[in-house]
Amino acid sequence: MRLRTSSRKSGWRWGPQAGKQAIVLVHSVGVHPDFGVVGILRASLADMGYTTLSIQLPVQGREATAGYAMPILDVYGEQDYGPTLGSAARRRFALKQSNGSRQVMIAAAHQNYTGRERDLAAAINAFLGAIR
Repeated sequence: MRLRTSSRKSGWRWGPQAGKQAIVLVHSVGVHPDFGVVGILRASLADMGYTTLSIQLPVQGREATAGYAMPILDVYGEQDYGPTLGSAARRRFALKQSNGSRQVMIAAAHQNYTGRERDLAAAINAFLGAIR
């Protein structure tokens, strides 16, 4: 099921499956909530039984997720953008403040995870399985 909302924030929700967690996917700066790997992930995770939500976000600093009470999975590619790779240690340190949060690097992946989408979906599924 797809649900399109109309307001200042727009988003897409796929799902649902009773008994599984819902996942909020955060897209990159300057793209829409179903762009590229996020759209692929949403379909893959829905096939695994998860409900997904992706909301159009305003431009914010990279540390916007710091201090959240929910577990956060920070995923990046081994061959990601230089600034993403350069800030990985700082993000990992910030995640230590958030119970159950984790950082995962996807081997041989670029920032768009092209060809590594299954590895990305598997990492998300493993993270969610560990926090149940």
